[in-house]
Amino acid sequence: MAMRVTNHIIMNNANTNINATKVMVDKRNTQMTTQKKINRPSEDPVVAVRGLRLQTSLNKVNQYYEKNIPDAEKWMDVTSSALSNMEAMMKDMRTLAVQGAQGTLTESDRNTILSQLKTLQQQIYHEANADYAGRTVFTGFRTDKDLIFQEDETDTAYRIKQKMSGSDLVESRFYSGEVTVPKTADSIAATDTIPDVKESTYDRLRFPYDDIENLNGISLENPTRVSVYKLDTNGEKIPVKENGKLTDPVRYETEEITIGTVFVPDPTDPNNTTSAEVTEDIENALTKKTTSVTYQKYSLTTNNPIQKNPNLKIADDDDETKKYILAEAGTGTEESIYTAAGSTTGRPDTNVYVFDNEDDWLAWSMGQTQKDEKGNDVNPDNMKKYVGDYDMVIIKDTGDIVFGNKISEEMKRDATTIDFDYDKTGFNKGELRPEYYYDCTMTRDKGTPQEIYYQKYNEDGSTRYYDINYTVSANQELPVNLEASDVFDASIIQDINDMLSSVNASISAHKKVDDLTAMMKEERYADEDSQKNLQKWLDAAKKEATYADDNLDKLYTTVLGNCDTYDSEINLAVTKLGCRGDQLKMVNDRMSEQQETIQSLQSSNDDLDLSDIIIKYMAAYTAYQSSLQAAGKLGEQTLLNYI
Repeated sequence: MAMRVTNHIIMNNANTNINATKVMVDKRNTQMTTQKKINRPSEDPVVAVRGLRLQTSLNKVNQYYEKNIPDAEKWMDVTSSALSNMEAMMKDMRTLAVQGAQGTLTESDRNTILSQLKTLQQQIYHEANADYAGRTVFTGFRTDKDLIFQEDETDTAYRIKQKMSGSDLVESRFYSGEVTVPKTADSIAATDTIPDVKESTYDRLRFPYDDIENLNGISLENPTRVSVYKLDTNGEKIPVKENGKLTDPVRYETEEITIGTVFVPDPTDPNNTTSAEVTEDIENALTKKTTSVTYQKYSLTTNNPIQKNPNLKIADDDDETKKYILAEAGTGTEESIYTAAGSTTGRPDTNVYVFDNEDDWLAWSMGQTQKDEKGNDVNPDNMKKYVGDYDMVIIKDTGDIVFGNKISEEMKRDATTIDFDYDKTGFNKGELRPEYYYDCTMTRDKGTPQEIYYQKYNEDGSTRYYDINYTVSANQELPVNLEASDVFDASIIQDINDMLSSVNASISAHKKVDDLTAMMKEERYADEDSQKNLQKWLDAAKKEATYADDNLDKLYTTVLGNCDTYDSEINLAVTKLGCRGDQLKMVNDRMSEQQETIQSLQSSNDDLDLSDIIIKYMAAYTAYQSSLQAAGKLGEQTLLNYI
């Protein structure tokens, strides 16, 4: 049975169809305006969810590609520019070193070098403090701090712990006696006051600063593990006594040997060993019994005589537990005997002497028994600045650490490391801040008491780095900074200061020669006595000038070699930065591709082609018009149409 359809039903259906086509026209019109598939998530949840995911991914990629990577590139560009400038400065420094090492400098040459060195010094200070957008690039993550002191800070104080190596020892020359040009006839006649300029040559290390204060302790580490800290009776480390030798014997790291068999070299064949019992006879030969004496290893060579009495000292008087305390010899060999520290049969103690300045050192040296190269006593009139063969001299105002010839040979042979613990108060504008290079504690900041500890080295001795990591892609970070210690240290500045000092000394010495030469031509000094006396003064001044020129020549030759080291370090830093730059470029290219891919997927998911939208809109509009026309026809029907 068919359903009865009334006019009312027909009209309702027509209205519904008209509304549906009108909705479609509105939808197509909106799509044509926005060129988007949907206007709200409810229209197509699948498209909406996928669109949100793609937009999130695109936001991340945009952050990496448009912000993080460009910022990292700019940071590296600033660093690269600073390194390029440093490379150029090293070339300038090398050029000046070559000029200074020629040995044929004129007064104009010396003055030119002096002027150029001062300019170079200022440039290094500037490049060391390079910054990007107000952030210092060589100071690790402490980008709000300067690498160097921007002004004199006379009340700022640090306690610094610094490690040096015997491989860093350099030959240096120290001079005693300086000519002062006489100004009067009486002073010209006082030829007994003419100084005899003398030269001492020793190996040295340098503190990074002048005018150090308290030397709290020194420790050498080598195969015999010698410690030259001064110890009190309880074995506690105490500061080194200044202007004099340590009053207590040097203590050594120890190991215990029980009474019984010990090994000594065979006197007929030093490469073999023979055993000997530690007997009461040896004990009776001892000069002292104690429980606190320690010993030092003494290695035999074919040139050393066999020691019948190793001078072992008893550490415990209990017969059943008697032990001998011997110096720990690193890995040790049996081809050794042990002697008491300071014994004439073994290596002497290392004494540390600390002086305020070189004048105090010279005054002390004049009271020492000095030996010439042949081992003969030196005439007191010919004495000069002196260091004992196994001793060290520290000059506080210049920061020089001067080593005796024997201990210097040991340190260079064994690549001995040496640790210093010292205080420094007062820093000059342009000096490096200690925290970027050493373990240290700031004890006063511009006069205000502080206790800020800065750690530069890990417990295993490795350098602690403070990287600035940029997130340049998903789960990938890239360090963009280099630390100052990777590029340069105070040695560059110290070398320039030494070069400046040597040029000034040469200029001053030659001026004395010129002044005395001019005085000899003056009428008032034309008499025979004045001429003889002035000649003595002139000879002394020429000797001083010869020493000054020789020191300038040798120093600049040394600096020339140092420039190669500095240049290598800078080139290594440039290479390291370049590798990071290449890595960043690859990430940048990848992010560019990812951005393009995600944008393409997002467009495919969200967008409509305008031509397709127009076709669909016209189809919807045509359908709408057709529905209106059909509805209009329905309105024209009457009862007569059914008759």
